[in-house]
Amino acid sequence: MPNKSHPEEYSSEEVAKRRNEVVRRMASTPPQHKAKTQDRPKKKRKAGGDRAVRKSRAGREA
Repeated sequence: MPNKSHPEEYSSEEVAKRRNEVVRRMASTPPQHKAKTQDRPKKKRKAGGDRAVRKSRAGREA
């Protein structure tokens, strides 16, 4: 059942009126900043790291 307040086709005057209202509203509205996406939490490294252990072992064996 069609809604009487929203006809399927508007007159060209009504279309122009609605378009102008939208343009006016868009021009007066400040831009909205997009929310930053949440990055995955990074894994914390242990003090010294595994790399330092491997280097010291390689030095002793050589």
